[in-house]
Amino acid sequence: MSGGLDSAVCAAAAVAEGHEVIGLCFDWMQPARREERQAATAQAERLNIRLHTMRSYVHADKSMHAAPGESGPRVVPGRNLVFLALAANFGAERDVAEIRIGCTAADAADYRDCRADFIEALSALSPVPISAPLVALHRDEVRRTAVALGVDLSEVWSCYAPRERGVPCGACNSCLQ
Repeated sequence: MSGGLDSAVCAAAAVAEGHEVIGLCFDWMQPARREERQAATAQAERLNIRLHTMRSYVHADKSMHAAPGESGPRVVPGRNLVFLALAANFGAERDVAEIRIGCTAADAADYRDCRADFIEALSALSPVPISAPLVALHRDEVRRTAVALGVDLSEVWSCYAPRERGVPCGACNSCLQ
């Protein structure tokens, strides 16, 4: 759970479907780690699910070079690949039935590891099946789904590089979506 809209919708949908959900939040020293963790915690509490934070490191020195408030996609190559591998290990140790990731149609252009073919290929290799239930949805469809599931949009954080604590930059690709 990143604290963003897509992961909030994935978690809320899984709860609505009657699944026992364990949220996994990654702290990889990203600029918005505090805001993401705060949003994920609020969402987990609202959904009454357990949230685990996993510290990891993803090389992002080059891809996160734009300063807060500057435009730029901030694409971190292989980030979701790393997270999904760690989630598969975590899930296999806990007999988890499925891993869900909030990839959407809007993510496919910039993020190779958010595309349906990538998720299918990785799932075939994973000890725990991986799905991306939102992968065909566009941003407006995800928002409508969020509202239908009762996701509190005030608890969602979707900025990669806040200007200052708690203030979205307004310029990164996540803010612009």
